[in-house]
Amino acid sequence: MPDGGLVLAGVTRPLTVPTGTGNPRNSGYLLRLDSAGRVLAQQTITSPVPDRYSPACELQGVSVLADGRVLAAGPYLRLPNDRINSYDAAVLTFDGATLGILSQQMYPNAPAGFSTNRPLRVLPNPDGTLSLFGERRRAQAAPSLNLDSGIGLLRLNGLPAPYQPPYCQTPPVAYFVAALGRRADTLRVLQASTGGPRYGQLVAWHWAWGDGTTNDSPAPGLHAYAAVPAPGTPVRLSVTNNLGCTATTVVYPWGAPSATQASRALAAALQVFPNPAGATAQVRLAGLRPQPPVPAALLDALGRAVWRGSLPVQAGTLTYTLDVSALAAGLYTLRLLPREGPLARRLAVQP
Repeated sequence: MPDGGLVLAGVTRPLTVPTGTGNPRNSGYLLRLDSAGRVLAQQTITSPVPDRYSPACELQGVSVLADGRVLAAGPYLRLPNDRINSYDAAVLTFDGATLGILSQQMYPNAPAGFSTNRPLRVLPNPDGTLSLFGERRRAQAAPSLNLDSGIGLLRLNGLPAPYQPPYCQTPPVAYFVAALGRRADTLRVLQASTGGPRYGQLVAWHWAWGDGTTNDSPAPGLHAYAAVPAPGTPVRLSVTNNLGCTATTVVYPWGAPSATQASRALAAALQVFPNPAGATAQVRLAGLRPQPPVPAALLDALGRAVWRGSLPVQAGTLTYTLDVSALAAGLYTLRLLPREGPLARRLAVQP
């Protein structure tokens, strides 16, 4: 949840049932906790269909949406009989604060419906659609209870994008020291990078040695060059943690680069992807000095600004999600004005 809490989905059932009424009756259950694990709200969903042999309702998938609502899905009993039950796929939206039910929709998939033998999963997509998938029964059970089963898949429209936690608000820190070996064409490095936020652990390292070669070892040790590198040759380390966040640092063991070299290196580090872009584009620039948010503008083909903003810099890296969903298809120019000097990158927007 945006407030650091959790929403859990599952089932609840009574501890005892009256004699002769069959198995305990499952109901869908939703629980909201704060960041300290205290219960803030709870909700129970029960099918009205009498049931003796199978769960009446389960919530097997839950997602938080960008507007704060909670989306849950699971199988919901609709056609019981003595040998097998059939289920709808139930999709429900809840108020994120109180878990009050805002909407409830049933989606039968084939006459026999969804099964509870396999979990029903819900996946909000960034384009506002919903993917719902699980096992469905395509025919009633034979006397032996062998089932004719397949995959049930629904894709629904009209939902907001899923909530994306700001994992990279506290990015990892890429750090290393470099010293020349006994010969000036050999470099010894020692890195002490850190994973970033709580639970952040480094899972990938990428070294670019400035001579066209790379290495993905956390401890590469010595690196030998074919010849003594020129002043301004960079050694770049990028680290990525288990939350998908990346940070980069650059060291110049043979001397600082000239202004022209530094400008070219920074321009090469500017990433805008995907390109062409659809709804959004990711902007990333590593190797910046500590500074306030960087002024930015997106210009159309006539040089007119269609968007302006200030992009934050954390730990020397600028990261930003640029919304281009409202722009007409065409070619644009993203212009940044960091303290190191102006930068630009072309961006194609497609429908």
